[in-house]
Amino acid sequence: MRTGMLLCAVVCVGSCLIVGCGGDDGGGPNPVTGVDITPDKANLEIGHSTNIAATVSGGDNKDLTWSVNGIVNGNATYGTITQNSPVTYNAPDALPSPRTVVIGAVSVEDTSKVDTCRIAVQFTKLFVDSATGNDDTATGCINIPYRTITQALGDATSGMTVLVRPGTYSDATGESYPMRIYGEISLIGENWETCILQKEDPTSNGIVAIYLAGLNSTARKFTLRDKGEATFDRWGHAISTGQTGGLIDSIKIYKHTRASCFRIDGAQNTTIQNCVINTEGDDWEGNPYGRGFEIVFSTRNTIVRNCRISGFGEALFFNYPTNTLVEGCDLINNIYGAELCCTNDENSNPIPDFGGGARGSTGGNNIWGNSECGLINKADSTIYARFNTWDNDPPVAGEDYCNTGGGNIIVE
Repeated sequence: MRTGMLLCAVVCVGSCLIVGCGGDDGGGPNPVTGVDITPDKANLEIGHSTNIAATVSGGDNKDLTWSVNGIVNGNATYGTITQNSPVTYNAPDALPSPRTVVIGAVSVEDTSKVDTCRIAVQFTKLFVDSATGNDDTATGCINIPYRTITQALGDATSGMTVLVRPGTYSDATGESYPMRIYGEISLIGENWETCILQKEDPTSNGIVAIYLAGLNSTARKFTLRDKGEATFDRWGHAISTGQTGGLIDSIKIYKHTRASCFRIDGAQNTTIQNCVINTEGDDWEGNPYGRGFEIVFSTRNTIVRNCRISGFGEALFFNYPTNTLVEGCDLINNIYGAELCCTNDENSNPIPDFGGGARGSTGGNNIWGNSECGLINKADSTIYARFNTWDNDPPVAGEDYCNTGGGNIIVE
């Protein structure tokens, strides 16, 4: 009987030399035929982890030796492997160089059978935690967060997202207002009920809480409040923007600001959605200059969608804007639900669309309980406000809607 020739395979993994031998028939009666890693490529944020699975075809021993950039089980620079089933790759807390690392899996039984995957390590998210963060030592990764939003926004670059964990973020804990969001940067709270932006210093009345200062900047999932006074004079405007492409989403405000909660002034294509601005129950007697939103001057193409605004002089105030779309909103228990002020530039098609107009609003607004008028038109423009609900069905001119400037409101 002929004895098979002994064949050996030598693979270098990092500084370790792994030698595997098998017969000339590929390892005996049940040779290893291959190793397959899933996924073969992925993107992963610094400080995060992802599962990687691998299968061994054939063979009697399904064990694998794992490596990161040739180092068995990896290291802190390139990331590490946690041995479980499937294994877990833990990205480093800082960007490696190069940023793409290679994960290798080598069959223990036949070291000639190897597969790899490539992980592109990214740094696009900065984390903030008022309880555990430290601005002096933070890298911003999930494991080493900042303490203040102010510091994170100062270090963020275009395209980054600043993710804020629940907590109270105030000037007393190191925040500086206004918080300016530059570039294509998104500021997002983990939970809008528990991520609180709070103003405590009474010496800086009228300041803005968040200013969307860059193109396509975003503010989402926060509650804004002051220290607990009956009025909210420490904020002049809660959120303000004059830039293009801003997104204001899931913001809650329960007190009046000095001027308006949101001011959109000279901005293009701003979307405001899913916000709750409810001041009912405040010690407030109906100041006619208290406004929920001011959408004014050369502002164009604003969308106000699925917002609840109650307890104001005007829930929505318009002065020379162009093409605002309003749909799915509750404009309830104000003095005026909405006011279009002044004569507009007819060439700019300035008319806000509350339903059925040129902008394509589907309506669905609840405009009721407003003490003077649900919708007042002081301009010489025609406003469309179809497909809405009013105090009366059908709505009554002079009660649900009012025209005082020569224009008209189409409600049916």
